[in-house]
Amino acid sequence: MKIIPEQLYNILRGEGIDFFTGVPDSTLKHFCFYLDEKVLPPNHVITANEGNSIGVATGYYLSTGKIPLVYMQNSGFGNAINPLTSLVDKELFAIPMLVMLGWRGEPGKKDAIQHLKDGRIQLDLLRTLELPYSIIPSRKTNLETQIHDSIVQASELGSPYILLVRKDSFEPYVRNEKQPPFADLMSREEALSEIVACLEEEDIVVSTTGKTSRELNELRKKLNHGNNKDFFMTGSMGHASSISLGISLQESKRTVYCIDGDGALIMHMGSLSTIGKYSSGNFKHILLNNYSHDSVGGQESSSDVIDYSLLSKSMSYKGYFQISQKSVFPAVFDRFKKSPGPAFLEIIVKGGSRKDLGRPDFGPQKNKEDFMEFLGA
Repeated sequence: MKIIPEQLYNILRGEGIDFFTGVPDSTLKHFCFYLDEKVLPPNHVITANEGNSIGVATGYYLSTGKIPLVYMQNSGFGNAINPLTSLVDKELFAIPMLVMLGWRGEPGKKDAIQHLKDGRIQLDLLRTLELPYSIIPSRKTNLETQIHDSIVQASELGSPYILLVRKDSFEPYVRNEKQPPFADLMSREEALSEIVACLEEEDIVVSTTGKTSRELNELRKKLNHGNNKDFFMTGSMGHASSISLGISLQESKRTVYCIDGDGALIMHMGSLSTIGKYSSGNFKHILLNNYSHDSVGGQESSSDVIDYSLLSKSMSYKGYFQISQKSVFPAVFDRFKKSPGPAFLEIIVKGGSRKDLGRPDFGPQKNKEDFMEFLGA
């Protein structure tokens, strides 16, 4: 039997849990949708990455003595391991909390390739970290009893308690769609098409994980550009810019374009300072900003409070450009293209994607081999 988001929320509230923080996840998206609409800040905080969520939850517990709930996808669990083992662990500060973990890549269930290893080792990883856990919904115990028991264990052990949630465990929750902050926006796919039209044949492109890489791949196929021109990120959210930097430092003549997303950029924003310090003039950073975590349901990112012009300049980027209308795309992109690097281009796009958007018909290792051949490695 599937979990009704409102039912779970009411059970948690009945147990005294009224603070929620995390990073949106597709497995948990219907519960996240419910939280978005029913729980206002400061009781609901979407963080930059999963480790931040553990920190925010710790601060909440220290100031209230009450147990918080943290949510995340298991693919981002690695970001949380450091604070889980060196901050909230029962052998250190012993901070109790519930951690609701979306179980992508569960053995025996079909999933995207980047989730398969995470899913396969998930239970062994929790055991190695000595974290108590249970899988919800359980066939043996009703949800109310399971949540109650997990809270009791977290309190008694002074430890995070993991609630591992299988794919398709939630009943759908229909939310009210929010209007984008700009009118007449391009879709991300339209923006990618404009970018590709402005690139030189020898330019190097690294695209962030999620729908951006999937859309770019389909565009390249449509244009018969082949599969070997771009590095399509699979997983590793937030690291496209660092990969791009590593490539750009070895390239003296070719321009390297990093195509990023706002959720991904925010997740590991510290990489901008590294780019500002070490990159050369061939590094070009493109942000497709739709103010959301689009690939996992469209929950809001914190992009709406960031001035990317000030941010990029403070990180020693040499130029900032913005596009929000298709009509100005070629002229602005041309200035961006000719500007000294590192340079930053923010393209404001609307959220969402085609329902028939496919996935690459080649694996990551094939992409790597073709891309390295394109680089001449």
